[in-house]
Formats: sequence, structure tokens, C-alpha cells
Amino acid sequence: MKLFNGQNSVTFALVAGLISMSSNAEVPWPDFKGKTKYTVPRSEISISVDVLEIPNDKTIEFESGITVVQWSARIFRIGSGATLDLRSSEGPPAAPEITPGLPKSVPSCSGGNGGIQGFEGLLGRNGIDFTLSGVESIDKDKGSLWVRTDGGKGGKGGKGGTGGTGGAPNTACKARDGGPGGDPGIGGAGGRTATVKFFRGISGDPYKFPDESAPASQCGPSDRPPSANGATAFIGIYGNPGCQGDKGEKGDQGKAGGSK
Repeated sequence: MKLFNGQNSVTFALVAGLISMSSNAEVPWPDFKGKTKYTVPRSEISISVDVLEIPNDKTIEFESGITVVQWSARIFRIGSGATLDLRSSEGPPAAPEITPGLPKSVPSCSGGNGGIQGFEGLLGRNGIDFTLSGVESIDKDKGSLWVRTDGGKGGKGGKGGTGGTGGAPNTACKARDGGPGGDPGIGGAGGRTATVKFFRGISGDPYKFPDESAPASQCGPSDRPPSANGATAFIGIYGNPGCQGDKGEKGDQGKAGGSK
């Protein structure tokens, strides 16, 4: 969790490989076309603009699959209640499709072995790493901005493996029951928060943001900082890591000995 509320002047320095979006000075980008949100496509993850503007109560978000954004802008203009949403738009990863194999077989008259624990879920989506360079000034006196950096929830754990087949019957005993199903796989760890960097243009020096860490137990969607509303001149880089994913399902009971 990070907060920033201070002077922000960044200088202009073109970053190699950035695509220029406009040849007209003072033309703000992006064009929200009357909507409250602008969804950045993959073609615009590395761009250079003269004026980057998020107007009053507007949000810039990002298309599915984007993980890193590098922008350059001479002026960053912020309206009241503006939001730069760096959450991944993808949901939690799917649970592992495969289950563990069967445990070792047992001799006659023995109960089947327990199934193997399911596989751990996948790591949640990280917040989108964002870099803004080349800015000569940030116009924020009549605005406020929340840079939302939440990580995503971890993936669901896998299903436990099927229990082993029980021992076959013989003259000394009846067929034995199959083993219990394996324990569910644990959920995957939550994704980390986005890394946000603002660089001064000519010097290239990074801005140093005050860092206020969330408690280790805190995870999941964050709430908008109260100061990121109205004409507070506040810039808040604020978010929580994703929570651990849900555990999987217990495996199936093994077959009794002698079953086909």
C-alpha cells in the first residue's frame, strides 16, 4: 500500500520504442468519447503523448492480458476523482486440470492407500506495472487521483487424487475397502500489487513515494482513499495484494479390492 501527496514535476525525456499518439501540442489523450472509462488496448501500452489527462470522475483501465505499461507525457493533467486502475482485468487462474496419480498398490487383505493431495493453485494476477516518464509538470491543483494497484486473487487448488484400490480377497480375508481420496490442493498465493514509477524527465531521477505497508493479513480489493476525491491535489498510489485462492476438492474414494 503506498500513498503519495506532494509536488510532482517530471521532465521530458523520450523513451526509445514509444509510439507518438499526437503531433499537436496541448491535445489531451485519451479521448473518453463521453464515457466514464477508457480501456487501453495492447497497441497503446508503449506510447508518447503531449498531454495525458484523466478528467473529473474518469477512469483509465487496461485490456485483458496487459502486464506492463510504459508511457511518456510532457504534461499529466488530473481531474477531480480521477482513477488510474492498474488491476488486471483477468479473473483468478483456473484450477489445475490434472490430478495426482494413484498411490502404490497394496497386497491382499490390506486397505487401499489414501490418495495424494491435489496440486497447489496458480499465483494470482499481479497488478500492472506502470512507468510514466518525460513529464515536465503534473497539473493536479484542482484534482485528485487514485492509482489503484491491487493484485488478483490466487487460483483455486486442484482436486485431490483418487484413493488407492483396496487389497484383493483371498482365502484368508475378504476384499478390503479402497483408500480415502487425497486432500484438496491449497489455493494459489494472491498476486502482488503493481509497481508504479514516475521519472523526472531531464534528470531521469525517480520520484520517491512515501510507503505505507498494509498489514500482512490484509488482502483483496482496496477502497478508494478519502483524499482521492474532490480538488484535494492528492495523488494516492494505493492497493492491496490479492488474497489466497480457494482450496480444491477432496479426491474420490478408491475402489474396493477385486473391483473392475
